Amino acid sequence: HSLVYLSKHWPNDDLEVHFIKPRSFIKKNNAIITERIYARHFFKILKKFDLIRRFNYKSNFPHDILSRLGATLSRFHQKSISECRFNIESTIIKIENCCSQLKNFGISKEYIDNIVKQFNKIKSYELLTHQSNTLKGFDVRQVFINNEGNIFLLDPGKIKTNYVEMDLARFIVTCRILYWGSILLFLRISPNPSYEESFLNSYYGNNKRPIKVLSILIIKE
Repeated sequence: HSLVYLSKHWPNDDLEVHFIKPRSFIKKNNAIITERIYARHFFKILKKFDLIRRFNYKSNFPHDILSRLGATLSRFHQKSISECRFNIESTIIKIENCCSQLKNFGISKEYIDNIVKQFNKIKSYELLTHQSNTLKGFDVRQVFINNEGNIFLLDPGKIKTNYVEMDLARFIVTCRILYWGSILLFLRISPNPSYEESFLNSYYGNNKRPIKVLSILIIKE
């Protein structure tokens, strides 16, 4: 199971970012018993800071958490990283399939066709990136913070070899849609864009960012 693997290979060090530890398994129910933690949803903390940001209140706390998450994820990826070619064509085909389905929900055909047209222009791009073990469940809604500021992550989801930017794109998108379906969206409150920068700056450090790859995968998500 992913949690068992991570209990051995997740970088638990000075940054105090931990995956919840499995204690036992109930096979007939396909259930996991984990250690007990006392902590708060990080996304609820973000909502609080986004609300008070309207009154020009600033705090480094969210940025510190996101920086530590980015740095720890980078260390995890480094354990099994290798350079690879980004298969842009297969990724765009998946995006096109999603776009075609949107037409069934009343989205303008002209609007969708224009998006597909723009993607067709870049199908021939040759892009390089890196692949590593990635976490299907790396999502801002899985992050908890205790009173000491330690970070805990719950379900990592399936671990599979994929582009490292898949983890980044998934995390960024879950941040961007955090307020969808809530009254905060109607109040024009959205996550601070600088949250993403704190996360990405810590992940990449001084290394070059494959911006095109990340942008395409964010759209795919």
